Amino acid sequence: MPEDIFQKTLLYTLKPDDQVYFLHIAKTAGRSFEDFLKKYFPTEQTMRTYVENGYPANIPPNVFTDYGLYLGNLGYYFLSLFPENKQPF
Repeated sequence: MPEDIFQKTLLYTLKPDDQVYFLHIAKTAGRSFEDFLKKYFPTEQTMRTYVENGYPANIPPNVFTDYGLYLGNLGYYFLSLFPENKQPF
């Protein structure tokens, strides 16, 4: 009998201090998936940024530790701004 794909469990369970970065790629139903993710993080733990705003010259260090969910069209470069010991999933 084929394995039921809907019965699989996640390979990793997020811990309270874990951070998630969702790289939104335009025209791929990203906003719908963002809405799904936001159900699992408090509003004050969610940071949504837009690539058209660019990267600030001096991003305060707390930006990379104070949030649990990062959303946006920021590309992979955004991940390089996090401390090495605090890379989001």
